[in-house]
Amino acid sequence: AAAAAFTNVVPQNVSDSDDAGQDFFANTIGKMRAGLIQRETALQKWALCLSKAAAALASERAAAAEEGRAAREIRDAAEYASEETSARLLELETKSEQLAMDRKQLGDDMDDFEHARRAFDQTRRDVESAANDARAMKRAANELRDSLMDKVRGLEDRD
Repeated sequence: AAAAAFTNVVPQNVSDSDDAGQDFFANTIGKMRAGLIQRETALQKWALCLSKAAAALASERAAAAEEGRAAREIRDAAEYASEETSARLLELETKSEQLAMDRKQLGDDMDDFEHARRAFDQTRRDVESAANDARAMKRAANELRDSLMDKVRGLEDRD
């Protein structure tokens, strides 16, 4: 149907002496020109639409390429962040384990310190008790000496 629209019938019986035939032929040629101009305008519009579509397609391809590049950058950044987070998490777990061991060691040291403090307190009490006993013994010894000296003086006075 589109090919038939471009087909124009040219009359075969046009001659120089036939004015009506020439007018008809001129009319037909004029109509053909008008049809060709319309078709050319339609083709130009179609070409313009195709050009716009091609530009839009190129723009979409550029946008898609940019989106792909951005997606790759985001994926790379996410992978880097994941690796960094994993490394940081491992470091924190190691520190946590070390702190737990340090806390246990500190608890053991506190227990040892408490035992040593109790032993020191007991030793101090024993020393104080021994000092008190020594003072009591010294007093007793002094009293005994004084008593003996009194007896010795009493015996010397009798002599």
